[in-house]
Amino acid sequence: MATALDGKYRETPLQKFLQFRDRYLSQSRFGRSVIKAYYVLSPGAAKMLIRFPAFRRTTKSSLLLLSKVL
Repeated sequence: MATALDGKYRETPLQKFLQFRDRYLSQSRFGRSVIKAYYVLSPGAAKMLIRFPAFRRTTKSSLLLLSKVL
């Protein structure tokens, strides 16, 4: 989804999400379930982000705000 949002993979806010995944989510059964669900759902979500620019802008803004609290 990160590539669909911005075309870039390792920008600073995206690194925060990867670190959160690796440090916290991957440490619990629930977190690993969230990670698995993300990988199942993200291809379809990425297609929507590419197809609908308004959805892409809204999602990117929301994720940038969320990255500030991580």
